Amino acid sequence: MADEIAVVIAGLMEDRSIPRNIKCCLKDSLDMLNISCTPEEKISSIVSALDEASADPNVPMHARTMIWNAISVLEGIKSDKF
Repeated sequence: MADEIAVVIAGLMEDRSIPRNIKCCLKDSLDMLNISCTPEEKISSIVSALDEASADPNVPMHARTMIWNAISVLEGIKSDKF
């Protein structure tokens, strides 16, 4: 699942219609995949960064939908763990 999320985030970062500040949040969430902590902490951190990105009023609707889908997948993984 982490690979799928990484592909979605990387694809969003290459999208030219996404503002730079959103790409910064996306990069932060991608970087969090490589930190060493528990999976639950990692998922929570990534969800938080993606939520911040999706809340920006300048994010295009197609990107927001992709971000929400990634968040849903991550939250599904998180709920399966507990």
